[in-house]
Amino acid sequence: MGKKQAAQDIIEDYRTHLQDIHGWFDSLVKRMEVLDKGSGLDCNQKLAVISEIGSEFESQGGNRVGEIKRLAGAVVDVVSNLESQQVEEQVCLH
Repeated sequence: MGKKQAAQDIIEDYRTHLQDIHGWFDSLVKRMEVLDKGSGLDCNQKLAVISEIGSEFESQGGNRVGEIKRLAGAVVDVVSNLESQQVEEQVCLH
């Protein structure tokens, strides 16, 4: 039972991180869209905002994507293990 709970925790952690990264990407896109739609900023101010967005992406993007990949790998392992456990349990019952 503890093993199944640990597997569920891994899956939930992946889902949470995935939602977080989607939200982060959405916020970056919205910040860029504001610049495109006429924010009232002059060109230098727009360039500063674009530079800020780019810096944020460079400093955080790799770590965020790397963590999603790591968690996705863990989920694949867990799902495969859960499926094999279910098969083993079914075989033992018959």
